[in-house]
Amino acid sequence: MVHEKTPIRIVAEEIAMGKRSYLQLALFTPGITVSQATKAISEMLKKGPLVSLEHGLQLIPTKAFNPWLAGLRLKEDEPKAQLSPQQPGNTSCGSPSPTAAVLKPYYRRLSTDRRQGGLEMAARIKDHLRRRNKNTISLSELKRALHADRHPDAFADGVSQLVRYGMAKVRDGRLTLTAAEGIALPDPYRQPAEPKRKRKRRPSEWFEKNRSKMDNGQHSDFGEDGEEDEDSDDGDEDSACRQWESC
Repeated sequence: MVHEKTPIRIVAEEIAMGKRSYLQLALFTPGITVSQATKAISEMLKKGPLVSLEHGLQLIPTKAFNPWLAGLRLKEDEPKAQLSPQQPGNTSCGSPSPTAAVLKPYYRRLSTDRRQGGLEMAARIKDHLRRRNKNTISLSELKRALHADRHPDAFADGVSQLVRYGMAKVRDGRLTLTAAEGIALPDPYRQPAEPKRKRKRRPSEWFEKNRSKMDNGQHSDFGEDGEEDEDSDDGDEDSACRQWESC
């Protein structure tokens, strides 16, 4: 794993290789800007100090410079421990495997029947809170999350259905689910469409009659009406005669 070096590390490596000029390090240090180089030099002057400014603009390493640089190299070059997906401390999702791919669920279209549409909206409300591990939510937030502005009547009916059957309570503009089961609500999600099966066409009578000839490769021995072409040999003889006369 490649780690990017910090500006102070880059300047320190240049000093370790023998560069001493302040201006040369500030203006011509590769990989960093002038402001980054000057900031790194000033930081090294304050730490320890790691370097001392002598003879005008010459940076001279102190006794603490080499041990500090060795520790910095060890710290930056050491690969960071990576947690496996099974460890609880790992918060990265990683690359999903093809078998673990989960399709995004979509709610089915609401029914045009007033009561059925209200029950389906009530099922959406309960499912939304269940998937987010919530027990209470404000009605405005719930309406925005379910895009209920498109179905204001169904949303109002859904909330009233939950309250009527004791599955939820509404107070101070917040809806809170209760432990009561109430009535069985319909499944809010779309049902996956069954794959269409290709129907096998029944072979025609002509195909059944000439199947044996087709299997044997005798395609030129029968015409479109199912009978063998008896004039094929005569045609070959006539063409041969015409070819002979031309010679």
